[in-house]
Amino acid sequence: MSWSIVYTAAALQNKQQLTEQGFQTELEQTLHDVMANPNEGTELVGDLAGAYSQTIIAQHCVVYQILHEQHVVKVICIV
Repeated sequence: MSWSIVYTAAALQNKQQLTEQGFQTELEQTLHDVMANPNEGTELVGDLAGAYSQTIIAQHCVVYQILHEQHVVKVICIV
């Protein structure tokens, strides 16, 4: 079963900004990888416990939650 992806309002703004900076291909590849296997990301701790991170390029990453029951990856932000 494939995973669906949803974005917070902040993540959509971050996505637009990163695309405008010329990183659309890298971002799309990272999101594809996350949807293919969301558990491969780095599990975060502390205030972000329960969220995961996947590197796009050295200075940018996607922060997301896995909603297992809905089979959804929720992108919280792209930093």
